[in-house]
Amino acid sequence: MKLGRGTGFGVIAILVGASACKPAPAEKVSPAETAAASAATAMESAATAAKGSCDAVVAHLDGIVKRDHGSATASWDPKESLAKCKSQGATAEHLACLAKADTVPDTAACDKAAFAGVDVPTRVTRELDALHLDRSQRPGTQDGDYLVFRDTGGRKCGFLMREHHFASAMFVMCGGAIISGPLTSAKDIEEVSKELSNRERKEHEMVMAIMANYPYGRKVDAYDAKTGAYVGKRY
Repeated sequence: MKLGRGTGFGVIAILVGASACKPAPAEKVSPAETAAASAATAMESAATAAKGSCDAVVAHLDGIVKRDHGSATASWDPKESLAKCKSQGATAEHLACLAKADTVPDTAACDKAAFAGVDVPTRVTRELDALHLDRSQRPGTQDGDYLVFRDTGGRKCGFLMREHHFASAMFVMCGGAIISGPLTSAKDIEEVSKELSNRERKEHEMVMAIMANYPYGRKVDAYDAKTGAYVGKRY
């Protein structure tokens, strides 16, 4: 057999070996093992691709942040974001969404979508007083940061910072339970803050109404404070 130009030595060796000896029977691999191996390969390829695209995505985000907020943005660190992207297993879907984003609100929407269906853990790693924050501690930048804005008899309410792969969001947690979120933009946080303020005001009004109708809203005999004359039933 004449071998064409460029044929390597390995090909010749295989041809010679094939004519000289009988190949060993191949091991039988079950369909389940084949599927598992294929899935593992796909996951490894996806992870490699995601890490490879982190550079492009973070560079894109850097351009958006600087365009919309100027170069002096204390909360945005492209080097830190790139390190997180590569180390936290950014998903292909999330990166694809961020790559298409054109504004900061677009990126916030991508982060919100990344938390869809996620069972958010309530573990707190660092508790901070939201009313007396020390900016040098960079509050709300670490997974598990809990910024407490209200503590009523030990029942705390605050904003809990959570990270999921490369996405991050705030959640309102009261009494150890998540009651709102994910909040991924300043607008989200502003809206929920107004809602919480209104709820607190209503709770206060309800308590005041109960106190005004003491004892417990039941009708009681009422008397004039000056004359002592009976004036009828009052709540």
